[in-house]
Amino acid sequence: KISPDFGSQAITTTGTLTINTNDLIVDSSGRMKIGTTNNTPAASNVAGIVFGDNTAGTATAGIASFCADGAAPLLLTRRVSDGNVLGIADDAGTKGLLRVVSGDFKIRSTNNMVFETNSANERMRITSGGNVGIGTTSPSSVLHVDKGLSGSPLVTFHQTNGNSSADAGLEVETSSTGTYIQRWVNSGSEKMRVTGNGLVGIGTTSPTHMLDISGLSLIHISEPT
Repeated sequence: KISPDFGSQAITTTGTLTINTNDLIVDSSGRMKIGTTNNTPAASNVAGIVFGDNTAGTATAGIASFCADGAAPLLLTRRVSDGNVLGIADDAGTKGLLRVVSGDFKIRSTNNMVFETNSANERMRITSGGNVGIGTTSPSSVLHVDKGLSGSPLVTFHQTNGNSSADAGLEVETSSTGTYIQRWVNSGSEKMRVTGNGLVGIGTTSPTHMLDISGLSLIHISEPT
């Protein structure tokens, strides 16, 4: 506060403007530094505003906070204890982390990671256990796709380069002959399977031949009309 009050004031300096020791500094280049006297840029990316960090390793404290009308703040933290990461937190603590490690950009969630589009409609999530769900909020397998579609397939695999025997459109592999490579199930009822040792069963869950078919009207062949 400038006293007495002369209305709007213009403060001009030919050097650095410092307020209350080092609480707020505006240097001769126009950069604002809050809580620090240092302004070391990352490579050539010179920061316009520099926030000093005295909260390293504290999940619920940070270098910048954004809050609206008492709502839980968006808190940016620089947690040196986690390898110099940028954290996003609410009142309960850090929920998401962004970091660069050995040239890799990493994104971490402390719980589930949810992807939304079109007015907060969830499209995909990665659970804290590592399962990926598309069209479901509770994936029960490593990749769980669940969606009701009409007139189009649920999943499409299109191989555009089929010049060799290795250029498969879809390859399914298992490392055990005691299990099955593929199962086809309709409304909870298994219709066909391929076992780990290469046996195909239709209408049976325990094929004993290369092709084992069980049921009424086993094979029907008709001429084209």
